[in-house]
Amino acid sequence: MSVIESVDERCKSCYSCLRACPVKAIKVEEAKAKVIDTKCIYCGSCVKHCPTQAKFAKTSIETTREFFQQGERVIACLDPTFPAAFESLTPQQLAASLKKIGFTEVIEGAFGGELVIQQYQKLLQEGNEKPIISSICPAVVSYVEKYVPSLIPYLAPIVSPMIAMGRMIKGKYAPEAKVVYIGPCIAKKWEMKDEEVQGAVDVVLTFAELQTMLSESGIDPSALPPAEFDGPQPLKARLLPLPGSLVKSLSLPYDILNPENLVVTGKQGMKTIFRDLQSDNLRVKFLELLYCHGCTQGPRVPNKLTRYARRELLMDYVIRAFANNDDSSFNRWMEEYGSVDLSRDFTDRFMEIEMPTEKEIKWILRKMGKRRPEDELNCGVCGYDSCRSKAIAVCQGFAELEMCLPYLAKKCQERFTALQRSHHKLKEAQEQLIQSEKLISMGKLAASVAHEINNPISGVLTYIKLMLKKVDGKPLVGKDLDSFRKYLNIVAKETSRCGSIVRSLLEFARQSELKIQSLDVNSVLKKTIALLEHQMTLQDIKLAKNFKPLPEILADFSQLQQVFLNIILNAIQVMPNGGEIAVSTGEGRDGFIDVRISDTGCGITKENLPKLFDPFFTTKKGGKGIGLGLSVVYGIINRHRGKIEVESEVGKGSTFIIKLPRRGAASGRSYRSPPE
Repeated sequence: MSVIESVDERCKSCYSCLRACPVKAIKVEEAKAKVIDTKCIYCGSCVKHCPTQAKFAKTSIETTREFFQQGERVIACLDPTFPAAFESLTPQQLAASLKKIGFTEVIEGAFGGELVIQQYQKLLQEGNEKPIISSICPAVVSYVEKYVPSLIPYLAPIVSPMIAMGRMIKGKYAPEAKVVYIGPCIAKKWEMKDEEVQGAVDVVLTFAELQTMLSESGIDPSALPPAEFDGPQPLKARLLPLPGSLVKSLSLPYDILNPENLVVTGKQGMKTIFRDLQSDNLRVKFLELLYCHGCTQGPRVPNKLTRYARRELLMDYVIRAFANNDDSSFNRWMEEYGSVDLSRDFTDRFMEIEMPTEKEIKWILRKMGKRRPEDELNCGVCGYDSCRSKAIAVCQGFAELEMCLPYLAKKCQERFTALQRSHHKLKEAQEQLIQSEKLISMGKLAASVAHEINNPISGVLTYIKLMLKKVDGKPLVGKDLDSFRKYLNIVAKETSRCGSIVRSLLEFARQSELKIQSLDVNSVLKKTIALLEHQMTLQDIKLAKNFKPLPEILADFSQLQQVFLNIILNAIQVMPNGGEIAVSTGEGRDGFIDVRISDTGCGITKENLPKLFDPFFTTKKGGKGIGLGLSVVYGIINRHRGKIEVESEVGKGSTFIIKLPRRGAASGRSYRSPPE
């Protein structure tokens, strides 16, 4: 008999439904809250308080429309709360709108309340010794049957106004008609199917469902001719949605000094009064009990008005209706329909749920970090009134440990600390990987650099020998002195060249922490190319440079140089028989500068492109590569908040496009501290 359903995709694990539920009829499984039908009293609190609409009452709109399509005589019974629900419509406009969308007749459901009041008067005249609990609220009845069945004998054996209305219509007014009751309550959807009273009402619609039907119909109520209500007209029962109206209608003494007649509303009031009744601590004789602080506060009233504004709307309507009372007609209707059987029985629906042992409860509390009484904060975030109640629910399989906010915060802190440690180790490994790749790159450079240094050193030695001959036993004068100076300049120049090459190598090889500084990308490229120009010359590779003026970026010089070095070295290696490398720079889109490095090598196949930056992926044969170079390049560019893209065509070559954020135009994160 499921009435309320859940949508897992909408559930955000906020536990608002659990906090609102008076009986904790919610099971949390894999962080998703679901209604437990056997525990539910259908009060609708979960539906009303769910911020994401993950809980909803099953709709009966299509069933109602099927009645219309089948040509049935369909009677709408409007709950007496309707003036508070549709504040923008007059009662006549509402009645006309209902008939326009397909209802044959529209009757005020408050007449069922008149029949019920008459039965309560008869019950009171019998002089019961036991307290009498009103049975007009289906959520209250369901609570008694499921949670305090010992109080079932106290429930008035009288149907609710809705069932009274259905029995009146089915029994005498229009036996062939379909009865659709429209009100603010979700519990009435369950009550309609209760085996003790089923058959009286065919469909229950909430006011929210009716509003949907009116909206989807596209009608303009203000353009319709006003329509009066059909059937018997009520009197004082129009006030039944307001707390205390039943006691007043029964002319029972009700004031602060009278303990015999009580009006109790709300879930806390209901639970408290039931505990007192079970303890036999009260002298109460009649108890009017409403779950929702009155029906005007029902869960499916489709407006945001306060209870006081809704009360005022209802009172205004009742006062106007009283002015048009026709007592003779009312008496005739009561005589005609007052004999309808309104009696009912109730069912003990109590379900015994096994309680965990004290040892099991304490074990769960310890798992939640509640080792001492002062650790039990009872904050209620999880939806339970106390940490102990939550622990019991976990033992019973209704809750999860992760629902506890302090527990979750502690776990998050532990995981964050572990993540920090892992991140630190990963950072160290990454730095070692970068340095290892530097050494590999240096190995590739060794032969070329040795050859490049050997040339100026040979020249230096030659000129030193020439100078030694010049100074061998004779003074330097005239042309000899000029030659000597010329030789010294050449020696100085070639020595400086050697020193520059060695410094560049040392700078590249040096292991250092990430050092963010303001850089000119063109300058970094020029220094990198200087290390490789000789090797390109040896392999007959032409170099085309097109450097445009660029804004500075924030980057680490050494790591950026390694990126360019790795890519250009790869380009050199794929052109053993010569070719062309083109290096260009320019301003890109979205605050980036672009560096393009192209070659005329063999190109990269489409199936290999997605794997290009994977660690240990290589297309080089004979163990000439270990597949870390481009992986390191990707990691460095990523650390600099940049991007790297590859365009390639087999047989024509490849282009690597490196995008680096301009200074002050990155992803919004500050570089004041090194990016991790």
